[in-house]
Amino acid sequence: MKLFELLNALPSLRRLSELKFSSFKKVREIAILRKKVEEEVDFYVKEERNLIDTYATKGEDGNPIILEGGRIKLDSKESKNKFETEIGKLRELEIDDISKVSLTDSDFGDSNNLPTPEEILVLESVINFKED
Repeated sequence: MKLFELLNALPSLRRLSELKFSSFKKVREIAILRKKVEEEVDFYVKEERNLIDTYATKGEDGNPIILEGGRIKLDSKESKNKFETEIGKLRELEIDDISKVSLTDSDFGDSNNLPTPEEILVLESVINFKED
């Protein structure tokens, strides 16, 4: 799976990890998965910060200048191109050490806690949803 898929999945995975499941085994699998995904996202955040520090225009206080909408100000078109290339490579990193967890509707303690279609779409990179 790609690193960007983990970035997208994390919010829904956090919600999923707050639900009650019908077996301790599934609870444990989800907890381990969440921990691994959070470690990869932490890595991404650290590397993104390094890229921002490298390519962003700095203000008088030495910190990157943040533009409207949360974008960063880049020194030049060349810096912008290099930043976009590097951040793209970072997001496309292949993550091999995370195993998908399989879930069926009977694994959920309450049918009201089933994931939404949107959540299923973003979680497909880390969860195998199967029918009973």
